[in-house]
Amino acid sequence: MIVILIFFAIVIFFAIVIFFAIVIFFAIVIFMFIRSFMRWNKNNNSPRVNTRARVLAKRTNINNFNKPLTTTNYFVTFEVENKERIEFNILGSDYGMIAEGDVGMLEYQGIRFLDFKREN
Repeated sequence: MIVILIFFAIVIFFAIVIFFAIVIFFAIVIFMFIRSFMRWNKNNNSPRVNTRARVLAKRTNINNFNKPLTTTNYFVTFEVENKERIEFNILGSDYGMIAEGDVGMLEYQGIRFLDFKREN
């Protein structure tokens, strides 16, 4: 009888732990979705800015989650006319076309990089 009660207590305990783990998982997913939506909405409501800028630095961040799955994030830091520095996470195709020291017209909206046209 006592063994059965202990068994059911353990089963109930693990059921509660699993339930709270699932609740926490979904809470995190919902929080991330809301945060992404808010960032997207803020960017869309920001004005499009065209300004002359110089490329100060380029860098990459390689995330090796496990051997077959590796992602690379590309970042470029620009210095705009008022000497403010802005870093953008950009696509690899854009990253390859930009070199440190380039000067040109930068177009961005909020924290979203749109385009950089190098001057000749």
